[in-house]
Amino acid sequence: MATANDVIKGAFNNLAIYSPTDSVGDDDASAALTKLNDYLNGLNARGCVFESVALTLTDPVPTSDQNLGDLKWALAKYMAPMWGKVLEGDALRMASTAERRFIAANTVLLPAKADGGLLNMPGQRTWW
Repeated sequence: MATANDVIKGAFNNLAIYSPTDSVGDDDASAALTKLNDYLNGLNARGCVFESVALTLTDPVPTSDQNLGDLKWALAKYMAPMWGKVLEGDALRMASTAERRFIAANTVLLPAKADGGLLNMPGQRTWW
């Protein structure tokens, strides 16, 4: 499992702020960690199933490894304005698509409930 620090480094790499070989500064890592926690906690309002998180840099991120790339792009889109970056063109399309995929992968639809009146189809009705 990837840690919060791995996701943050990937998001900075997507924004071209740090290269993959650079270490993220303490102030930037702290600010990005706050953004990551805010982003994941805000997903509950969009139908995702994340318990309230308060990650540290060394904590594993509560998502599967196959969704990490999407989370890195979604976080990059979310924190870009804080570092004075503007995603445009292909980068914006990739970030938006990745965010939708990440949300879809973590959304659970609740079973629908129907009462007996909804189960009677018009062809089943009798008229007196």
